[in-house]
Parts: sequence; C-alpha cells; structure tokens
Amino acid sequence: MGLGQEVWVTLMPRVQPGQVVDLRPFGPFRPGVTDAEAFRLAGPPARVFRDRYGEPWFEYPTPGGIAQIGCECSGDGEPPTTCLWRLYATYSSEAASRALHPQLVRLAALARGVPEPVKYRTLQINTADNSQFVTFPLDTSPRVLWHDRLKSILRPGCQKAE
Repeated sequence: MGLGQEVWVTLMPRVQPGQVVDLRPFGPFRPGVTDAEAFRLAGPPARVFRDRYGEPWFEYPTPGGIAQIGCECSGDGEPPTTCLWRLYATYSSEAASRALHPQLVRLAALARGVPEPVKYRTLQINTADNSQFVTFPLDTSPRVLWHDRLKSILRPGCQKAE
C-alpha cells in the first residue's frame, strides 16, 4: 500500500461531528444502520452493487451526495470471516467545497502539502469520548466514512465471490 498520512483531530467535549462536518450527504442515515433499517427509513435503494466478496452495498441519493450502506468485510485471513455495517457518503462537488469547518480545511491543506511518496492521506475527526469518527480521504477515494463505535454491528459472513 505504501506510506500514508493520517491526521487525527479530537473535538472538544460536547462538540458533535455535525458541528464541524456537513453530514447532509449521509441523508437520514446514522452509523450502524443496516440494509433493513435503511429500507425502512428511505425505501428501496437507487442502486445495489456487490463488493469483491459478494457483499451487497446499497446507494441512496441524498442532499449533497450519495449515501452507501453495506457490510464491510474484515478480520484475519482471506476471505475475511466477519463484516461490519458501514455508512459512507460521496459528496457532490458543491457539497464537498463546504464539507469541513474552516479550521479543518486549513489542516487538510497542511496535510496535502507533505511531499510524495505519501500514497494516501486522511483526516479523521473524532469525538472527545472517541465514540464517533468521520474519516475524509484527502486525495484518494471520495468516500467519507462516518462511524460510531457504540453502534458497531458485526455479523459473520464475507464469502469471496467466485
């Protein structure tokens, strides 16, 4: 994978991610949502695709982007033995320009200023109690992860697709 750079920011107590990050591209969804809960909240997804392990992912258009809900394979070994329900959003170009608080925009600019050979850069915004985080890739994938450790839902699975 190569060298990476992760910039971690911890918010002050009582400051929530939505106060420094525009969470509208996640729509009505919150971390820990499963496919069944998403269907109840928003109806059928606009698109379903499968990852390399054959796990389905569900896309929903939202204000400012597209939310993606799926069970992300993890664990030791190949294929992985478990998956964790994840909530990602891809921001529209308009929403991306105002996604972060100005102080976080400055931190991201400093991170981008690090010369190569850095292969990836992320900005991770953590709540003070470390229960939630939002991870912004700074120059790779446009998918932003919003996760709540207190609402993590693991399930067995992840059989490699043939």
